[in-house]
Amino acid sequence: TNFPTLIPYQAKSGGGQDGFLAKLSATGSALSYSSYLGGYGADEVTGIYRDPVGHILVAGTTSSPNFPVTAGAFQTIFGGATDGFVTRFGTSWQLLNSTFIGGSLNDGITAMAQDFHGLPYLTGTTDSTDFPVQLPLQSGNAGALDAFVVKMSGDLSTMLFGTYLGGSGNDGGNAI
Repeated sequence: TNFPTLIPYQAKSGGGQDGFLAKLSATGSALSYSSYLGGYGADEVTGIYRDPVGHILVAGTTSSPNFPVTAGAFQTIFGGATDGFVTRFGTSWQLLNSTFIGGSLNDGITAMAQDFHGLPYLTGTTDSTDFPVQLPLQSGNAGALDAFVVKMSGDLSTMLFGTYLGGSGNDGGNAI
């Protein structure tokens, strides 16, 4: 509850375990920006990057139905026990877009990358049989846990492609 914040999007903890964002000065001796990110459940940030126009994208896993998502997002309703999330902040750290990504069980984003246009690619693990897919290589869960691969639009309103990826055992995506 006393994590140091500076010009925060979210000044107080949402409860439970929150993710956080922090930018240090070039020398590492001072905070330039710091904020909580989360709702009343457990929230974890697992990926972060800056896109070509300076927006900051973060991804991770949440068990917070009240995680901050925005109108017009791909998925505005919390899907299950845990969902992945992707959130985009502007150059002044204002919240631009935020979405859940998940089905009715356990879904979590473990890694994020970007293409040369700055569009997010996400991977992680799901045990949901209703994980959202779009133009899938594999349309269903083939085992207890499957990896997934997703590409989102820049404004996080559209899944450009999404697929399960796995066999009959336990599979998960750890890097992309």
